[in-house]
Amino acid sequence: MGSNWHRATEQLLADHHADLVAAWVAALTAPGGELPRAPAPALRDLAQRALGVFAGDGQYPLVEWLSEGHAGALRDEQLVLAVQRLTAAVRALVAPRGEPAWSAHVAETGEALVRAVVAARTARQTGEADESAASFRELALVLRDTLFSLLANGTVRYVSPAIEALTGHAPADFLADPNLWAMLVVPEDMPAFQRLIRRVTVDQQLAEEVYRVRNVVTGELKVVLTRANPLVIDGLVVRVDGLLVDITERRELEQRLERTEHLRSLGQLAGGIAHDFNNLLVSILGYSDLLLVRARPGGKDAQALELIAAAAEQGAALTERLLTFARGAASSAKQPVRLDKVLRDTLALVAPSVPHAIRLRLVEHEAVPVVVANAPQVGEAILNLVLNAVQACSGGLGDDVQLTLRPATREEAAAIGADAGCTVAVSDNGPGMDDATTQRVFEPLFTTRGDCGGTGLGCSMAYSVAVDHGGLILVDASPGAGSVFRFVLPAAPPGTVPIRSASRKLMPTPVERIRGARHILVADDEPSVRQLLVDVLDGAGFRVTSVASGKEAVEAVARAPRAFDLAILDVMMQPVDGTEAFTQLRRLAPDLPIVFCSAYSDSSRISLPEVLTEAPIIHKPFRPIDLVESVRQHLDRWDRARRANLSRP
Repeated sequence: MGSNWHRATEQLLADHHADLVAAWVAALTAPGGELPRAPAPALRDLAQRALGVFAGDGQYPLVEWLSEGHAGALRDEQLVLAVQRLTAAVRALVAPRGEPAWSAHVAETGEALVRAVVAARTARQTGEADESAASFRELALVLRDTLFSLLANGTVRYVSPAIEALTGHAPADFLADPNLWAMLVVPEDMPAFQRLIRRVTVDQQLAEEVYRVRNVVTGELKVVLTRANPLVIDGLVVRVDGLLVDITERRELEQRLERTEHLRSLGQLAGGIAHDFNNLLVSILGYSDLLLVRARPGGKDAQALELIAAAAEQGAALTERLLTFARGAASSAKQPVRLDKVLRDTLALVAPSVPHAIRLRLVEHEAVPVVVANAPQVGEAILNLVLNAVQACSGGLGDDVQLTLRPATREEAAAIGADAGCTVAVSDNGPGMDDATTQRVFEPLFTTRGDCGGTGLGCSMAYSVAVDHGGLILVDASPGAGSVFRFVLPAAPPGTVPIRSASRKLMPTPVERIRGARHILVADDEPSVRQLLVDVLDGAGFRVTSVASGKEAVEAVARAPRAFDLAILDVMMQPVDGTEAFTQLRRLAPDLPIVFCSAYSDSSRISLPEVLTEAPIIHKPFRPIDLVESVRQHLDRWDRARRANLSRP
């Protein structure tokens, strides 16, 4: 098509040159035209050179004319609009007379002309930049956000250097390809991007949208906030200026805060459930013990009561796990223990929720050393690792999760700076992890399972427990080869004897209340717990007065300040909780011994949490014998303190 096209077009444009230019200038500058105030001489000069490009003379005459500043009276947007309209006029002239491909070639040449115009004007403006323009470019160079300016047809006039860190493309790439930005937008977010374009170009409004783009160098998805403002002249959008802000880190932080708030709400819910459940358990445990005292040893009734008590104790262990979650940590007390029972309890807890297709095993080696540890904390940490392993195998990705309890190897002990250690290895044959995931697996709130409820806290909590015990968690994983988490703790000194579970003690045989017995005031808003306290203390020989609230306890002491030898206050009561009642009782009877009894001390839900440190606490669920012994010990201690004060001169 080349030579034929040039000759035919040159002749056609020569024949209609004057009429074409005159009609084009008149249409643009007429009162109702698109450029009514544009200077006609500059438009005619532009047409002369642009028509030369259509005739095949190349872009040089036009570019030279622009570079020399002859089109200075025309703004960039006017130049682009004028070239677009001239292209349409040439296309209308050529189409009826030539081959269909000629019309397409005119359109392509017109687009090339627009790019040449923008490039030439940008080069000239850059060369003539004054001090303020240089300052702007310096500012844009250090800004983390990206500045951009587009013409109405999408041609990029300017994009600041920050675009490269955001997308991996240099500014020149966007100047050369106006469609590049749209190609970087994630397909799922294209509606938001199109909505932004529509609001700016059609509605002619300042618009703002958030969507994601992909960095072509790193492959990362970046969350971008785009603000775009149209420049409207004579009712037409001639330019769009805007700002691109990388809000990826901010969005991740917002999501983490949302997760944290969600976890906090779950913790409050768990604490409330644990409080109510412990009130039920204390009645079950208490009355099973009271009935066991009366049952024939070894009989069926005694066996049934033993089973009830054992089930209640398991419920208490589950509740303690809820409280651990609600508080964010278990108690800090550490004792010499063997981890075999901890692991068996962990497996018993998780086994009901493991899919049948996944085998869950415990392998124990001989001569496992004793460790000094907080058993509930370690159990919780191992539980998190097991749950992660089960989740890794779910959906047919694996079928085996194994816990191995063994002495630490020499390398494992050296890793924690110990001579000997104990290792719990949690392994699975799931899909494994790549190096990037392995490096981040212990980061708080990092999860690869956000779509199925993962919080990203399990591994980080387990790691914190290991470090708090002087140990570490070591990870071995690779894609397609499963994962092994090795929970390593230092061994206790040789000869350390592990703490054994205390033998179960029952209430002594009920005694007849004697004259002058100590008088106990009991305040609890749960009827079953209140009645149990009365029955246990009465059976142990105390006189008992029970009330259903902190308010009633205060009123009882106000009526008779010296009538009681000790007060037992539930912490969570309405409308006056135990801590507020404690404060009022201290004013009414400063010498009255007070003990708190609590199913859950949630300091965010009580009026004076600091008061909890001023009096002993009996935690629910308790055994009747533990309650009686605790009350007797507290009374003896206060009696000794009172006698010591009286003996002072």
